Amino acid sequence: MKHKIILLGILAAVILPALAAALLSCASAPEETVFEAPDEEKALAEALRDRIEEFGLAELAQSDYDAAEARYKEGTMAYGQDNEASRKAFDGAIAYYQAVIDKAFPILVGNVKTDADSYRRQADAIKASVAVKEDYAAAKTVYDSAMAEEQAGNYEKAAELFGQAEELFAQVYADAKEKKDKAEQALKEALENLESSEEKAREADREMGQ
Repeated sequence: MKHKIILLGILAAVILPALAAALLSCASAPEETVFEAPDEEKALAEALRDRIEEFGLAELAQSDYDAAEARYKEGTMAYGQDNEASRKAFDGAIAYYQAVIDKAFPILVGNVKTDADSYRRQADAIKASVAVKEDYAAAKTVYDSAMAEEQAGNYEKAAELFGQAEELFAQVYADAKEKKDKAEQALKEALENLESSEEKAREADREMGQ
């Protein structure tokens, strides 16, 4: 009986501390954090990237675009492997892509507006508002709408409308010029015919005078 008590004491002295240490180790070990894939951030970055490509904005804010592309590449490479790093990279890409849009759209609108203004001045120079009155008025309506959108900060819509106004004023100019050229040609022919008639009349007078 005495030996059993001693054996139990030895077992308790050896096993219990080990068991306690194991339990303490399990209790104190931090759980590994699992980060979900940054699908929303990835989708937003790609949507902004597609918008920039659609309107050709990259070259108008090149440094921001390059920074965005670098972070987009980092996010893509880390995606599914280190999702937290991927999320941070995509967040950076989103910020830079948005910077491209904010900086480049006003520049794009200014460029398209300049082209529309150029055709409008050409149309005005040949009095297209008289020659093709209705078409000129339609072009001006679109142009005025573009101006309103620009002033409201709706640059995407403004760029679209200025592009339409450019095409309309270009067509207005072409149609008015065609009318002008035809009118000038008709006048030239009429003057030539008049001059020929007068010459014939003078010739007839000379013959009669003889």
